Amino acid sequence: MILKTFFSLAIAFSFIPVDANAQEKKYLASEYRQYCLEAGSKNTARLKIVSGPTTVALKRGMSAGRTWLVSLGDSEFRISIEDQSKAKLGSVAAKLEKLPPLYRRAFEIVSEPGKDGVTIYKNLGGAAAHGSQNYLNIIPQAGSIVYMHEAGHVMEQRARNEQADILDQWAVAQKTDQVSVSRYGDGVTHEDLAEFAMLYAGCLDAGKLNELKKASPRRFQLWERILELAKAI
Repeated sequence: MILKTFFSLAIAFSFIPVDANAQEKKYLASEYRQYCLEAGSKNTARLKIVSGPTTVALKRGMSAGRTWLVSLGDSEFRISIEDQSKAKLGSVAAKLEKLPPLYRRAFEIVSEPGKDGVTIYKNLGGAAAHGSQNYLNIIPQAGSIVYMHEAGHVMEQRARNEQADILDQWAVAQKTDQVSVSRYGDGVTHEDLAEFAMLYAGCLDAGKLNELKKASPRRFQLWERILELAKAI
């Protein structure tokens, strides 16, 4: 009797309609990522070569490459390309030109003395890019949104020089806002921050910052503070 009742209940519940939307987690990236992909149409500055190329041994594995000092708008920074990557400077330039001007600060940071600047490698062990305030390494196939994401890592690390608890503050903001940026960002705090930096770049270009601010106010406020600490604004 008990077994019969169990199966009757199972059959009954199987016919209860399920709201698929209620089961889908909301991610800000699903709404704003498209702005990142479309960014750059209003940018008029074009990358110019200041000097180079110069033959160098790149920091990662002392691999052979070439480096250029370039300018983009008011920013001056370095681009390095590993020889075996077969990447072209013009292709890299086209991607950098799509980013908002204030994100060029990240490229300046990784071009400080003793650093290779924005560096293109054939392979990064399966990753599309690695970013910190000491380097920005990226594979040729990566699109402009990857540069936006990595710029987030660069400027977050520079901001931590001034406020060591930035990531702790971000974790609080992440919890307070009660919304996920992306599935990837859910994995660890610093990736959530970089994913938000990417969305901020796209929304800035599209004139949608107020929408992003409303959707995630604590992250928004803290990211703009990070931009200030990194001297991007």
